[in-house]
Amino acid sequence: MPGVHGAPLTIAAIATVPTNVEPPLAAFGGLVIEALDRTAAGATAGMRLSPGETFRFSLGGTWIASPYTLWGANVSGGACKRLGTGVSVCADVQLTTYIAGTDLPDHRAVTQIQLVGGVRFDAP
Repeated sequence: MPGVHGAPLTIAAIATVPTNVEPPLAAFGGLVIEALDRTAAGATAGMRLSPGETFRFSLGGTWIASPYTLWGANVSGGACKRLGTGVSVCADVQLTTYIAGTDLPDHRAVTQIQLVGGVRFDAP
């Protein structure tokens, strides 16, 4: 029977590069670190749609590379609130499903739902 466990604390540093003006799309990529009960490191990449100044939706993939491996897809949605020139605070809900890797129990998919908080710095 599948179990429910707490998701790890995930810390990420992500950069985005605009790829299209209409619709407003951007490619993103960055480093991911899982912490708390164990530590792991990997990467994430994907595309983000930002219709307007506030809302954003992302679709991408995550790869945990060390000390074990996990590969999965993620989707998220949320909003950002501008605090000042070039700085915003953001909140998202992210769903990640790991479908392959050495850390899957009994070769089953593992799904995480996480609340994400962050700060966005816009380039001048």
